Amino acid sequence: MLSRCAVCGAKLDDDGTCPRCELEPVGLEDADVGIRHEDRYVALPPGPRWVPRRVRRESPVGPLVALAGAIGVLALMVVLAPGDTHSSRTGSATPILDEPTGLVVRRVGPWGAEEIDLDTRRIRSVAVPADEASSDDVDLPRRHAELRIVRSTCDDDPCVVVDDGSTSVVEVANPIAVTLAPDGQTLAVLAPGDESVFVDLGDSTITPIGDGSTPREITAWSPDGSWLFALTREGAITAIRRDGERFHVPAGPRLTDRLDVRTGAP
Repeated sequence: MLSRCAVCGAKLDDDGTCPRCELEPVGLEDADVGIRHEDRYVALPPGPRWVPRRVRRESPVGPLVALAGAIGVLALMVVLAPGDTHSSRTGSATPILDEPTGLVVRRVGPWGAEEIDLDTRRIRSVAVPADEASSDDVDLPRRHAELRIVRSTCDDDPCVVVDDGSTSVVEVANPIAVTLAPDGQTLAVLAPGDESVFVDLGDSTITPIGDGSTPREITAWSPDGSWLFALTREGAITAIRRDGERFHVPAGPRLTDRLDVRTGAP
């Protein structure tokens, strides 16, 4: 027998009525009241006291563990999901390369070799090609014989100077890679930060291509010289158009020792 009211908590009178609520108690077995058997285990609002909703009590730990697991899976999916842009150290976003180029980029590393079709974004594994002899020296074509590339020191920092023997065309500090386009017309000098440039050897035009990141010394020109592909420190591939516009190649970063570019599909 209850001694206090289930609604307001006041002490019941001897006849079982509440002096505050003036409610008369009812019997659960009274058929006229219309209380079903299953209604005995649900909450009876209002009031601070609750009747157990089920005979078998359930632990609240199970739902909490399931909720925490679902949140963890969603967080892991967000972390591992590939992004649509490639962010440099400056925080700016490099757009994805989505314009047709008709080019295939091959990258080689300790893990093997693969070819990336830039138009279809298909990637396939290929046989590792034989090593090719490489040199850090850049030979300018005869039509630009008046120009020269000099590795020097500028303000106590190593630099590359392109001059005509009397006047400097450009000075780039801390050069990482110096490479000439296949047509012999454009010289690319890659350096950390915003110092990377294209140099037009015909009219000495300078086109900035730096984006604040630090490239690696691994580069490759397209056969027609319209694109330069460079490797970032993280192992991602950046495509640089001759007008200086940069794009991110959506292939995922990998440890790469060499880049090659050809036309056609893999």
